[in-house]
Amino acid sequence: MTDEDRFAHIRSLHKDRKFWRWAAACAVVYSILFVASGSWHVFLVAHPIIPVQVSDCVIRRPITVCHDANLQQAQLARAGLRRANLLRANLRRANLWHANLQDAILIETDLREANLLGANLAGADLRGVNLRDAKLSGANLTGADLRGVSLVGAKLDGTTQMDAKWRLVWEIINEGASGRDLRETDLHGAYLHGANLSKAILTGANLGEAILMDASLNGADLSEANLIGVDLRGADLRGANLMFAEYSAATKWPEAFEYQAAGTELVED
Repeated sequence: MTDEDRFAHIRSLHKDRKFWRWAAACAVVYSILFVASGSWHVFLVAHPIIPVQVSDCVIRRPITVCHDANLQQAQLARAGLRRANLLRANLRRANLWHANLQDAILIETDLREANLLGANLAGADLRGVNLRDAKLSGANLTGADLRGVSLVGAKLDGTTQMDAKWRLVWEIINEGASGRDLRETDLHGAYLHGANLSKAILTGANLGEAILMDASLNGADLSEANLIGVDLRGADLRGANLMFAEYSAATKWPEAFEYQAAGTELVED
């Protein structure tokens, strides 16, 4: 090897070392900025390779358990919360954009005004959840249990995936169903507090365990309907046809309403 070749080789090695020093420095700076900007925290919320603290909840694998946690206005975008236990948690106004809540336990959770755009709630247990004014565009609620869920003011659109039963419940509670033909419709467990169902045809409908407090049912046809366990306190039943409608000891009637004289039938538990 000539002297010129040796010098060229040395210069090449020097350049390579300078390049790798520069690359290492850039990596360190990027890492510092990544952590300082909060991006590392966001990454861990979505991919909890190590436990990450959010308010008074620790998100961890394989399952997060944060029942009764206060997560109001928490930043949980893309959060990995599959099968998480968030029973009775306060998630009001929380940012759950594109969060994975598949098969999660969310019973009686407060999700009022929450951002659930693009969230995956497929198969989740949402019984008794308050979704008032929540953003649900692009959300997947297929197979979710929405019994007793308040959908008042919830923002849905054509990209929201949910079972036809619960989309109908959303329509009734937000748009009203005065005079609508709902005969033999399954509305079991639906939250219809204050709904306008005046003169609706509900013949043979399944309203078992539905919440119909303060609902307008004047002139409605409820003949042969299932009213077992229904909460009708404060409902307007003037002129309603209740002939052969079935009720149970758990059914709650409006004060002083003479339901027995209306032709209803008691079903023993």
